[in-house]
Amino acid sequence: METNEEHEAPATVMSETGDHGDFGGAAHEAGAQARSGEPTSEERNWALAGHLGIFAGTLIGLPCVVTLVIYLVQRDKSPFAEQESREALNFQITLLLLALASIPLIFLFGLGILVLLVVALMGIVLPILAAISVSEGRGYRYPWTVRLVR
Repeated sequence: METNEEHEAPATVMSETGDHGDFGGAAHEAGAQARSGEPTSEERNWALAGHLGIFAGTLIGLPCVVTLVIYLVQRDKSPFAEQESREALNFQITLLLLALASIPLIFLFGLGILVLLVVALMGIVLPILAAISVSEGRGYRYPWTVRLVR
């Protein structure tokens, strides 16, 4: 007895270079992630660099520059990396403004020193939490952040 089964051709995707590949490799991962809305591994890495850019920027004396460069490079390429680097940039600007505002407060009962300690703690802990979140493909929103870059 014969069964009438339909045989489908293997599904293929077209890569950016125009060649076809099967769903077994990186093309499958990229296609599946694009359909599901999940960021690709490369997008997560750029977002991770955006959040951790505060540490590299602080080492060179320009805390916002690394994240700003990542934001400018990725804003037209990756919505996830753009969103996360923008969030990190806004956070870093907020920290900078708080640090500057604390300078005159140092002369008022030493209150500025307390503000600087809180700013430093936030500048260490929150980017690490953000990096963990984006490495898992989830976005991160910094608390108490002025969002100047839109």
